[in-house]
Amino acid sequence: MSFQPDPTAFTAAKNDFDKAHRNSKTAKCIVPVNGKDRDSAAIRDKHGKHSEQYYKWQFIHALINSGHYARDFVGAEIQFPKGNSAVIRLDGAIFDSGD
Repeated sequence: MSFQPDPTAFTAAKNDFDKAHRNSKTAKCIVPVNGKDRDSAAIRDKHGKHSEQYYKWQFIHALINSGHYARDFVGAEIQFPKGNSAVIRLDGAIFDSGD
């Protein structure tokens, strides 16, 4: 028997984030950011509109609070080494282990 998440749970969790952050300038970072705990992230641009950070934290919030993924398996602003030079930077990642 496999886990079958409720597809409406993601939308409900996304809507919960939107409602809770309707007027907020920051959102709680509920997963590590680049491997470190961070309290909050700015989610508005200089004009008060939703920034890229808003949508990232909205998505992560919905993934976790819908029951699709456990918090221990999700990270934000992940960096992976790439050969001898630059790193690959991801806004978010889901891992197959909490380690």
